Amino acid sequence: MYLNFKIILVLLFTTQLAWTQQNTNTKEQIETEQKQEKRNLKHTLGLSFFQPIYYGDNFINQAYSLNLGFDIDLIAYNIFKKFTLHINFRFNSGDVNRPELVGNIDSSNFTRISSGFGYFFQLNEKIHLLPSLNVGYVRLRNQLNFTEEISRDDGIFIGLKVEAVYTINNWLYLNLGIGNDFDFFNIESAPQDDAFFNNALSIYPFVGVKIKL
Repeated sequence: MYLNFKIILVLLFTTQLAWTQQNTNTKEQIETEQKQEKRNLKHTLGLSFFQPIYYGDNFINQAYSLNLGFDIDLIAYNIFKKFTLHINFRFNSGDVNRPELVGNIDSSNFTRISSGFGYFFQLNEKIHLLPSLNVGYVRLRNQLNFTEEISRDDGIFIGLKVEAVYTINNWLYLNLGIGNDFDFFNIESAPQDDAFFNNALSIYPFVGVKIKL
């Protein structure tokens, strides 16, 4: 009889311990899921500052001194697994320092609008990498010398970008990275100068902030 009573006590204690452990695990799982949900990005709006650097034998690299620009991007995360959707607007300006190469142009504004896809790599709790590929429209708004007249050149571009995003809190992030643009302009020129005026390559390091929407 005494042995049976001890067995019953052991069974009750074991059941109580298992029930308590299950409740603890469930509570921890819920808290973990809640924290993960706070970290999960849905949409972000970002503002970055960048410095374009053209290279190679093209009219922008040879004739312009380029100024710091700004970049506004809207990113939708997890549209399919870890893929992201990007909408991007970039603007910068440049002054002509070799007018003999580009004619009667004093300065130009560079405007880019693009969209594309990226992929989300979570490195740790705070940092994720985001490479992306964009395709868009590029326009040069040219201020002519000694006149108020404006001319315009335009084209398309393909942009590759890799950025690292650091989580400050549940809604604010820092980002930095580098991009590479391949420009294809539609500028009338002599046949021998087509490559010089219609193709251009550039890189642009950038740094900025993002907010969670």
